[in-house]
Amino acid sequence: MTGKVWGRILLCLLYIAAGMTMGALSKYCDVAESQFLYTVGLLTSDVAVWAILCAGIAMTAPTAVRAGVHVFLFLSGMLIAYYLVSAFYVGYLYPRAIIFWSVMCAVSPGLGWLAWHARSSGRLGGVMRLATVVGLPLLVLIEFVAEPLFLPPIVNGVLYALLLVYLRRKRKMALGPRALWREIVPAHGRDT
Repeated sequence: MTGKVWGRILLCLLYIAAGMTMGALSKYCDVAESQFLYTVGLLTSDVAVWAILCAGIAMTAPTAVRAGVHVFLFLSGMLIAYYLVSAFYVGYLYPRAIIFWSVMCAVSPGLGWLAWHARSSGRLGGVMRLATVVGLPLLVLIEFVAEPLFLPPIVNGVLYALLLVYLRRKRKMALGPRALWREIVPAHGRDT
């Protein structure tokens, strides 16, 4: 095998390991008796942080297909570790939650593929950037309303800001409402 193939395999293994680390840490800290570990559990159990991390994983992938694969591997590792720790350390499982998150993991390659397109130009890129720019803060806000703690939204805000900086600087993408609107709904007579 060539060095490129080994590099791709290693990257896939790193995404699985990162997901497993986050999943195990998340579940372990959810039930920890230490206030510090409980706070870490709040940060790593937050759906918004998972969405932001997966969007970041997808947008930094070299191709849309690899974006879907990387997101799937990260989420698969996270769910496997989360529920193994839940079963063996905590001693209980929620079958409905397992089914729900397994379905979400199964559709994650498609979502990763779509999220990758936020870094491209054109109508699909504009729609996906709009979904990223508006959708992720809405998710953070919904979680804050559901559980009004201040640290998770601050951490999510920092991760979200880093994602926006990546799109603006690395990908040189316009994120303003007017620019996104022009991409999504092009003017008559202009090529799309």
